[in-house]
This record gives sequence, structure tokens and C-alpha cells, in this order.
Amino acid sequence: MDKLATLRHTPVALLLALALHQSPALAQAALAAGQPPAQAAPATVQPPAQVFVSGARLVVDPSQFNPADSPVYNPQLASSCNFMAAYDWRNDEVTRRYMRDFAPTGDTVSDRSPYGDASTGPGDSDDFFIGAGGTCGKGDRGFAAGLNYIARKDKTFGAGVAAFQAKDYPTALAQLEIAYKKVGYPEAALMMARIYLNNFGGKGDPAKAIYWYKQVAEARRNPRAELVVYDPAHPEILSTRAEAYVSLAQIYMLGLGVAKDPAEARRWYEHASDLNYSPATDMLAGAWLKGYGGRKDAKTALALYKKAGEEGYVTAQYNAGRMYYLGAEGVPQDLKAAGAWFVTAARSGHAGALYAVARMLDLGEGVKADPAKALVYYKEAALKSNPAAQNAVATYFYRGDVVPKDLNIARKWFDAAARKGEPDAMFNLAAMYSRGEGGDKNLASAYVWLALSKQAGHAVPDSTLTELRSRLSEQEKAKADAILRPSAS
Repeated sequence: MDKLATLRHTPVALLLALALHQSPALAQAALAAGQPPAQAAPATVQPPAQVFVSGARLVVDPSQFNPADSPVYNPQLASSCNFMAAYDWRNDEVTRRYMRDFAPTGDTVSDRSPYGDASTGPGDSDDFFIGAGGTCGKGDRGFAAGLNYIARKDKTFGAGVAAFQAKDYPTALAQLEIAYKKVGYPEAALMMARIYLNNFGGKGDPAKAIYWYKQVAEARRNPRAELVVYDPAHPEILSTRAEAYVSLAQIYMLGLGVAKDPAEARRWYEHASDLNYSPATDMLAGAWLKGYGGRKDAKTALALYKKAGEEGYVTAQYNAGRMYYLGAEGVPQDLKAAGAWFVTAARSGHAGALYAVARMLDLGEGVKADPAKALVYYKEAALKSNPAAQNAVATYFYRGDVVPKDLNIARKWFDAAARKGEPDAMFNLAAMYSRGEGGDKNLASAYVWLALSKQAGHAVPDSTLTELRSRLSEQEKAKADAILRPSAS
């Protein structure tokens, strides 16, 4: 929440609402005992999820996809039939799956006799569902039949997947490229793009990665058929086209093998958002809020955050709450709305939202103040390694207003938050070391934490640091300097 007002329970002047969402395995018993969680490793940026989706096939593991076992061919890939055609219920995905799985003798043709001029009848292994009857012309049927026959006989895609899983990337690239040229599998293009982007097997080539991502991203579109239904329980699932859009956005945003291009990154996020991929909508909202890669408009940003939040994307729910809490040009502050969005995100365990709800309850912002209830939310956020929440929990034990005073527990929670870079926790921990509260007195440690809190932005007078340093022995000064300025030592 950026820089906010003083928290009533803290003995220091300012709390920073740091919303670091980490997920270490933390024991509930430690919370009950008042112990801080073990220190979590620093958060790392994860590569894009490796997922595969194609038409009716929802395939997370590429080894599950065998073209020979899937004779149903989607007519939208033919030269024109059913592509961007008027709505027909027989083209709906549910209908197509039903026809494929339960009514194989429905509107089908054989890829050996697409015009109905051979003796083979419906139900043969090489039949494919053509869709809405009369919308396909003779040329379309022939095109679809030929491609279906190639797909049914092709083994190069399976070979490419097997080589990829065996980490034989040269063979994987060779087989996947053949498969793509034969049938046009978007999964094959995505797998090649990943190999080139991630330098698997020393095959790194950002330009080729972009090329293959664009083969998927710029292929003919059927927006109605490609819309994503975001599933909060499985956020890694997205369509092949949405994955290509998001990957291209990240490439241009981070400058992976190309110059950073905010406008191009924003353009690809817009495309992914158009497919209802909620994480991309959240990123696009941030671009509108900050004016990244284009025009700045807080009202548009809020509308996008709310759209993604209503689709179940927890990060967007939290961001909508932040916008209502802080207000912006065209978006007046609304604490009631902010609390509603924060609570929604908190129910899914979002650490920043848990802290935000706690703080509003603690200070009585938009709701009647309830410090005891606030502590429940603070503890939940603290167990998720939110440093501001850990600092807040520590102040409860330090003050003893709501829970019994326990300086030992307070010091441990201040230490947990300080080690994650929370400036107020650093200052508080220094104060406890200097007075011997909750443990041994240690002026050298007090000096180090006080200096670190100043470096992190806490308003520590130079005179205070100077006075505390004067009380250290020469050996203690040397140790402190080695920590604060390791290169100088």
C-alpha cells in the first residue's frame, strides 16, 4: 500500500506495506507458540508455465497428445469453412465433444472419401467431424480431409515430444519442425520457441524463439472458439495462442534477446487479455495505471483489475483493493470497496490482502476498529512471510495490549521481519538489542540493525548512530563494518 499512516501498535514512526507473496511451508504449531517462521528463500522469477492446449484437447503433458488417436479434425483450419462464420450451435465446443465422443455417426466424412464418393461409411477410424453441415464447400472438405490424413499418419510430433522429454533438443527441434510443416501443430511451434528462448541444450536463439511464437500468435483467429475460461485452481492452463501472446509480451517487456519495447509488450498483453486470460488482463491494467507503453488512465486500469478479479484472479482482486484504498485520478478513495476486494483476496490466502485487511481493522479504516480480529489476519499474513505483518505481530507482543506481553517472542518476530528488509523491524530490533529486551544485550548488533534501517529508508538521526558507535569496542566496530561494508573490509 506504499507509505501509509502510523500503525497504532508499533513503537516506530512508519510502516511500509510490503506485499511480498511467498509461500514457505510454515508449521501452525509455530504460530500457536508465538514463534516466527523459518526464514524463506528469496523469491525467484519463474519461467512461463509449460502448457499445451489445442482445440478440444486440453493437454498439460505433451506426451498425452497422440494425433493418431484423435481423428476428429477441426474444420476451422480449412481454407474458409466455418472460420468466422455466423454462429451455429453445432460448432460449439460442447457440441463438438459430444459428437466426437458419443455420436460418431453424426455429421462426419471420411478423409479417404471427403465427397462421399467411396464405399467406406461413417464410423471408420479415419472419419472426422466436419461441423455445421452445409457451411463447408468441396474444396474445404478436400483440404480438411488431406490434412486430417496427414495428421493421422504423422509420427514426427510424438517423436519430437519424446526427444524433448529425453533432453535431446537437436532431435526434438528437427522432428517438431517437420511436424509443424506437415500439420501446423501450434504445440510444436511453442515447444521449439521454448527451446530457443530458454537455451535448452545450448540451442538458445531469441530471434528464432520470437519467430516460432509469432507462428502461433499471428495464425488465423477464431476468437469465439479460443476464449480462455480462467481457472483459479489451475492458473497454468491457457490456450496455445494465449501462451504465445504472453510469452511475446514478456520477451519485449524484459528485453530477452531484443531491445525492451513497452509498447510492443503492452500490445501482446492486450491480445492475451482479449482472450480472457486473467493474468494478462491484470498486467494490462498495471500498464494503464502507470502509463507503461501507452496512455495512462486509472479508470480503465480499475475496470480491468475488477474484470480479472471477478474471473477469480487473486492478484487482480488485491490490486483493485489497492486502487480503491489509495484512490487515483478519476478513482476516488472508497474504503468500503477497498475492504471488500481485500477480503475477497484474503480468503484465497493472498499475503498482502491479509495484511491490508488486518491494518484496516487495526486502524478502523472503513470499519469499526477491532485490534483482536486484526491480529488474526496479521498472524495469517505473517505466516506467509509478509514482513510488515511480522513486524505488526511483534508489536502486539511488545506492547501487551491485546495478548500477554512477551519480549522474547516480540524479538523473534522483529528478527524475522528485519531479515526480509522491513525497515521498522530493523529499527525495533536494534532498540531491543541496545536495551537487552527479549534476549542478551548486544550493542554491536544494535548498531548494525540501526544502520541497516537507515539504509532502508528509516529516519534515523546521524547523531544516534554516532553515539551508539562510540560505545563499541574497536573489535566490535571492525565486526560491524565487515557486515555493513564487506568490500571495504
